[in-house]
Amino acid sequence: MDKFFSRNAPWRVSTTKLKGAEYLKRFSFHLTLICIGGGIGTVILGVSPATAVVAAVATLLISLLVKNLLVPFYFAALCVLALQEVEITPGSYLCIFENVKNPGIPSLLEASVVLLAACFLVKYILDRDVEWFPVFTAPVILFGLFYCISLCVGVNSGNNDILIKEDSKKFVFPLMFFLCSINILSTKKRIRCFINFVLVVASVKTYLGIISYLRGVGFDYGDARVIFIETADLILVVTVLVSIAARVIFGKFTGKALLVVCVVGAPLLFSLVYSNRRNAWLGILLAFCLLFCLAPTRTKPRMAAILLGAALVGGGMINSAVVLLGLPTGHDLKSRFASISDKEDKSNEAHINEWIVTIEALKEHPVLGLGFGSEHASVPGDDTINRHTVHNAFLMLYMKMGIHALLLFLWSLFQYCFFCARRRGISSEENLGWLKLGLFSTFAYWLVTLNVAPSWWYYREMCMMALVMAIAVRLSLLSDSADQSQANQQVVVDYPHRR
Repeated sequence: MDKFFSRNAPWRVSTTKLKGAEYLKRFSFHLTLICIGGGIGTVILGVSPATAVVAAVATLLISLLVKNLLVPFYFAALCVLALQEVEITPGSYLCIFENVKNPGIPSLLEASVVLLAACFLVKYILDRDVEWFPVFTAPVILFGLFYCISLCVGVNSGNNDILIKEDSKKFVFPLMFFLCSINILSTKKRIRCFINFVLVVASVKTYLGIISYLRGVGFDYGDARVIFIETADLILVVTVLVSIAARVIFGKFTGKALLVVCVVGAPLLFSLVYSNRRNAWLGILLAFCLLFCLAPTRTKPRMAAILLGAALVGGGMINSAVVLLGLPTGHDLKSRFASISDKEDKSNEAHINEWIVTIEALKEHPVLGLGFGSEHASVPGDDTINRHTVHNAFLMLYMKMGIHALLLFLWSLFQYCFFCARRRGISSEENLGWLKLGLFSTFAYWLVTLNVAPSWWYYREMCMMALVMAIAVRLSLLSDSADQSQANQQVVVDYPHRR
């Protein structure tokens, strides 16, 4: 054996050299393409050398990544799940998730989604033999038409150029991310792997947020400090919590499930309580109510017991706030939740006045809206509210893209609900029916958020909803395929007996 290896040692060395030469050859070839592309862009198109080189590098990346869409997808998903769009408190461990952005160039979050969309579009056009989820459908084409109309209205109305550019990106990114996600996460194996990835990201971010919060460097929110301030982070927390609850309720309670509940679920619940956000608290309650309504009758007693236990744990966290140093008292958290229906609450009053101002502006443009880059009048009694957004996603969509875009969005939400609700059955744990039901139940939280937040202005918020919607629809389609395959097998088995 030793003689064999010693005899073949020169062959192995030569093979290694050949591989190294091949890698060097490929690198030189790609570098040459970048130089040629940069030169063509600079000389012929007249753009700056830096812009030309960046465009050449982007083109080369697309040509390489299009072979495996999972790479750009996981990168974009990581940016959507983790990166912060607001300023991070100095000293917080969450600074590792800061969204890299500089004036005049796209942020890391924007670049990741655009790169994913470009790779997917090239792959979609080239691989016509692959069974893709349809992209060029009537709703997407209608959205494209409404998008162009809104852009023209904004330009012709003389709206702010910077806001027009921002709006034109904010409203198209969620659609791009949905179409990429539903096509790339095309199998149960891929969905399982991605769910594990989401659990890791959510856990790491939550632990870092809690540690930073206990050190006194959480996010400033009014007179208090909170663990998470972005609605996108709370959407991630609520979605994972409801999905874990669905797994425990509808699946086998194994040691792995218990580990996930303790290691992932408990910290997420703590971060939800001490993020001090009323819409998230109300949203998760409504999500569990929807989950209870959709659950099979045989599982409802078990579900009631589990939810009661979760409520007791959450109540214990609120009451323990009096003991923990530097945390808001339990009385503060209770009064914060009770202020949801208080019309005299400053936040509630400001949002209502903002809605009134926006509706008054839309009366003059009831069909086309105000276009991209538009702003409503100042809100009486509160000069801190941004005039280019509305704390109601439906009103904001109406203002920016018109009544036709709002109706298309409402129709899409109705179709999503109708499609998933009809396929809410849980045949087996392998079919991920529990995940489908858990993800769909978070729709109740979306309704709360969409009514009280300018969701379109934040990439992560709408892209997170698009991702959840894509996985829920894909799981419903896969369950349809499994049911059809099982029915066909049953026909084949029963046919000889019928004769």
